[in-house]
Amino acid sequence: TLSALAAPSRHVSLGGVSLGFWEGAELHDVCSRVTSHDATFWQKHPDECAAIYERKEASFVMFVDYAVLAAFAWRAAMTTFPASVTSKNQASAARPAGGGPSTSSIAASS
Repeated sequence: TLSALAAPSRHVSLGGVSLGFWEGAELHDVCSRVTSHDATFWQKHPDECAAIYERKEASFVMFVDYAVLAAFAWRAAMTTFPASVTSKNQASAARPAGGGPSTSSIAASS
């Protein structure tokens, strides 16, 4: 993982905001949300609960790592090859949806 992102990602995951994260819930409550067992069960089995949470946390941190890497790669590609990306987008926008010749090429051939 990208070590600079691991700690902030973990903080957001457990203590984070209410966008699908755990909103600062106790670990046994988190485990009850992701399994079919209630919080009382997980209070009696804290080691198993911690293992479940660590797997969920590692998965989230890996997602954040790959999302950031993809954003950097996209930005690098747009910085390195802006003309080729722009010209391909303009060329595809000029083509009609049916795949035939554009109206400008028909007018030019007349």
